[in-house]
Parts: sequence; structure tokens; C-alpha cells
Amino acid sequence: MAPSELILGGQAGNTDVIIHQGDVTLKPGLDVEFVCEAIGSRPHVTIAWYIDEALDETDQGTSKMNSNDARLQDTTSSFVISNPGRLHHGKLLTCQALIDGRLVRNTSIVINVEEPPDQPINILGLNDHVSSSTPQRPYCIAGSSFPVSFITWSLDEENVTDDAEVTTTVMTSGMMRVISALDYNPMIEDDGKVLRCRVGHVALAEDIIAEKAICLTDSMLSVSVKQELSTSLLLDLSGIQHSSTCTLSTCDTTEGSSPNNTPGSGCIQKDLGTMYSDVVDHVYEVRNLLASTTYEVDLRCRHRLCGESTASTRASVPTPIVLINDQGSNQQTTSDEKLWIRDLIFVIIAVIVVSAFVIVVTVSVVLRAVVKGSMRVAGAREESHVTRSPNRIEEGNEGEPKIYQEIKELRSSLVQPSDIIVSTLSSSQRRHSLGQSTRLVMRHPRPPPLPLPTHRMSVTSAVVTAPDAKDTDSENDEYVPMSPDTYSIDSEYMTMNRANTN
Repeated sequence: MAPSELILGGQAGNTDVIIHQGDVTLKPGLDVEFVCEAIGSRPHVTIAWYIDEALDETDQGTSKMNSNDARLQDTTSSFVISNPGRLHHGKLLTCQALIDGRLVRNTSIVINVEEPPDQPINILGLNDHVSSSTPQRPYCIAGSSFPVSFITWSLDEENVTDDAEVTTTVMTSGMMRVISALDYNPMIEDDGKVLRCRVGHVALAEDIIAEKAICLTDSMLSVSVKQELSTSLLLDLSGIQHSSTCTLSTCDTTEGSSPNNTPGSGCIQKDLGTMYSDVVDHVYEVRNLLASTTYEVDLRCRHRLCGESTASTRASVPTPIVLINDQGSNQQTTSDEKLWIRDLIFVIIAVIVVSAFVIVVTVSVVLRAVVKGSMRVAGAREESHVTRSPNRIEEGNEGEPKIYQEIKELRSSLVQPSDIIVSTLSSSQRRHSLGQSTRLVMRHPRPPPLPLPTHRMSVTSAVVTAPDAKDTDSENDEYVPMSPDTYSIDSEYMTMNRANTN
């Protein structure tokens, strides 16, 4: 009777291996013991182990009574794969149950081994020295591995992986190979930078790194004199590669100095380190030099991948300028002092210009404020002289309330033949709503008011001279004799107009 079930499992050390959909992945170098168990057979079975189609081992196994049926047997057999590696990857492991040499049941799994790519890796397709005008396509290969490797690119600290094209190939063994090609256009500022290809894999504790420097042929190291001062030289340093270590030597070329410009008693040597390693122009000052002396300046820079480059120049420290003052004594003025005086003059001129500008702006603001204040005062005065209506008495006009009261009473009453009409000027001599030609009309006695606002009647005028009246020229000029004519009193405008009696 064939077994009802054939179970295949395994253990690596103290950890059970995981079989998923007929595949198992093993760690490289870690022994694995596979166990095949036939459940419920009669008689007990023989277990045969195959790798691919080759028989590797036959085992009678260990049999015991089935826990559910005492008439049946359970048989267990084990198979060990030592140090699994690339040779075991992709193999088919099969467990067969045989009764009297006859196959009654079998089960299989595919063995996968986590295998990192071959080491070392290299960056190919990039020459040792390149030109900034020529595009480059370096590529990096991650050899056969499982699972697939991943590749990243960087130029110094800048990630440039997005510019790469990746190709993955599955080998017949089941391993995978990855090729990553980078589209790269060198630039002058890239001189000395390091291009890195980084390969990562799950079986690696650290990434595998391949690197190559960008060494440009059209970026040349140079040193030149920017300015010659009395006791120092200002030098222009350019074309220094990234990550380069530089040394600057300044040697006296006069007799007695060290030969071949080697550092000695006549040379000043300065180790610049990598402080100028960014391929841009720099200004460096060499101090404590002798006046009227010619120096040989050598710049040497070494890059760990591009090698060494040198540049040199010759410079002279000028002789101090001697001036004779009014007293006939000698006075030395070096170029440094001239520069200091020139800078001081520029600063003084700048301060004067800024101060003048501030003064002009301040005066303009003050004048504008004064003009605005004067306009506000003038406007306030004009408003204080505006004449109000008769019903609202302005402040300071003490005589007007009585006059307005008399006019109101006159407007509401009739003129009687017995009224005495006196024509005189206003004692205040001011303009008011009646006009300059208005005469104050007074009567006595006052009759009761009538409802009609306007009246016309003929009255006999009489001129009465007040006891205190003075016959002066000024009053005679303003005197108008009253005649027996007809007058009209307009109650709306409170004016008295003469009417013709035709």
C-alpha cells in the first residue's frame, strides 16, 4: 500500500528552511539537512534521493508505527547538502518512495542559493585621460548572482544613477548578470573627481565598489603672479584637480641659494594640502620675501588616481620707491603704502557722498512737513470766517442777536402810517446778509404780527434827527432822504427795495 502523503522539509542549523511553491532558497556556506517522510504505507518504503535526474542516495530510513493505524508504517529519511553554493543553484531535489523497487510516490523542490556577484568589479569604457569635449559611456558589470544585483553610480558625492541604462540577463544556471552603462559628459569642473560604480547584493555585508578618476587632458595646472608687493607675492593658482594634495615652493634665484630649486635656506615651502582642490582659481599670498629679489615659484599637485602635475613661474619682489621731501631727507614709500593711501581716499569720498545725500533727503522731508502745516493753519483760518445763517450766531458778534431779532419781528408785522421810519447805517460797519445798502428799519409802536410775509403800501416818510446825531460829511454821504414813495419789504431775503410809482 502506497503512503498517503510524502512530506519534504529541511533545516539549516537551528532554523527551518522555507519551501514556497516548490522553491527553497539557501544561504551560501550553511549546511542544510532535508527530511522526507512517507506517511501510512504498508509495508514500509525505501527513500531514494535524486539531484536533477541523477540518483544521489538510497536510504531505508527509519520506520515507526502510524499513530492512526497500527497496521501502517511511517518512514523518515534525511539528505544533507553541505556548503551550498553556485553548483547547487537551480538543481531539482527529488524524494521518491519505493516499495519493492517500485515507485509509489515522489515530491520535488528547486534549490536556489543566494550567490553574490564575482569580485572584483571594474569600470570599463573610460580612458585614463579624457577630454571635456568628448562624451563618455562607461559601464559596470555585476557578474552572475542570485537574486539580481543592483548597481548605482556616483560622481564624488553626487548620485548620477538616473543617467544609467541597465540590462539584466538570466543565465542557463538560473543566475543573473547585470550591466549598467552610464551616459556621461565630462566638464572642466569634474577634473579630479572620482566616478564610482557600487554593486549591492543581499548576500553581501557591504557593497562592492569600483572607482575611476576623471582626469581631463584640457585642464592644466598653472601658477601666475597676480601682484608683486613690497615683501610678498600674490599668486593665482588654477587647474588644481579635486582631491589633489599640493605643495608650493618659492626659491630665491640669486647666488648662494639652494640648487635646483630644492627646499633649503633660500626656499620657502608651504604644504597646501587639499584646501584648494576644487578646480577654480585661487589667490595665495607668499609672505616674508626680500625686496629687489627674483623668486622661482613651483606648484606640485598629486592626485591618487590621476598622478602628479606641476607648474612653475618666476616673479620679482619690487624695489621700494624712494621720495625726497621738502627738507631734503629720504622718504620710502612702498607699493603697499600707496595702496593704503588710495583706499583711504576712496573711503573718505564715499563717506562725503553718503552724508550729502542724507542731508538733502532730511531737508526735503522737513520742508515738506512745514508746507503741509502752513496749509492746515490757513485752511483753519478761512473756516473761522465763514458767515453762518441768521439762525446761528457766530462767536464774537455780540451786537448781531438783537439786530436779527428786530428783523424777525419786522418780517412778521405790517407797516402803519403812524410808524416812524428812520434810515441810518449799521454801527458795526460789517457785511451781513442784508448787504451794505440795507437800512435798519425801526418802528414804534409795533403792531401785532400778520400772517402775510410780503406787504406793499404807501406811507408818508419823515426824517427824524436823533438828539445825539452829528451832521458830518461821512454821515451826509450815506444819508438818503425818505420820500413819499412805495417800498416793498421782501420777507424772504429781508431787503428793502424802492418801487416806482408810475
